[in-house]
Amino acid sequence: MPASEPALILSMDRGNTALDCLLTGPGLQRRQRISVSSPGLQEFLAGQRPQLALGLSVVAGGLDLAVGLLQDLGCSLQHAGTDLPCPLDLDYPLEQLGVDRWVAALAAQRRFGDALVVDCGSALTLDLVSAAGRFHGGMIAAGADALRLGLAAVAPALPDPQAGNLPALPVDNSCDSVSAGVNYGFLCLVDGLVDRLLASSVLESPTLVLTGGDADIVIAHSRHRFAHLPELIHEGLRCLLNSNRSRS
Repeated sequence: MPASEPALILSMDRGNTALDCLLTGPGLQRRQRISVSSPGLQEFLAGQRPQLALGLSVVAGGLDLAVGLLQDLGCSLQHAGTDLPCPLDLDYPLEQLGVDRWVAALAAQRRFGDALVVDCGSALTLDLVSAAGRFHGGMIAAGADALRLGLAAVAPALPDPQAGNLPALPVDNSCDSVSAGVNYGFLCLVDGLVDRLLASSVLESPTLVLTGGDADIVIAHSRHRFAHLPELIHEGLRCLLNSNRSRS
């Protein structure tokens, strides 16, 4: 680790439902999805005092509580998109682009060059980025939880779909039928959207990069081969920090 780099760095990815935290330093790497409250972050830090914090939020003001706690610890928080501007060339209006999407794309581009990033979160997002650093955009669809909750909302008499349940086909009971339809449907959605983007010919043979909380079922059952990087957003935040340092 370079001497100029802080010994202990906290990175935070504030999604729609949780705060994903990663604390790294010499001999230390600890990650946890926690409550979005300030006490949740305080419990995660467990007395550790990071010298620098990096963060992004898809929710307006989503890191406000973290800012106050970190200030009490004498730690500054650098926000992706404001303190740390996007270094990619964008074929997409920046004001419409979720910060998590371009941060993930940055990490994939730095690691693989041409890449198609699939993020299986509350929303399913797919984005193309070139080795030259151009973000081409992609698609946004319902994530696995959104499909399950959506079906339950519009058809409450049906059994609740069970996450990850992929019964043998054909299915002979309603409980497993609903789970099979939703979960196999999510896999078909991922594979089909990947096929569509690959057929767009924007990039000839991008590396398929997978991240997000529902990535495991895709890794296990998709017909595509992915590089599975659960910490892609955190890696992107570090890439963003280094990119902005090199520019200054």
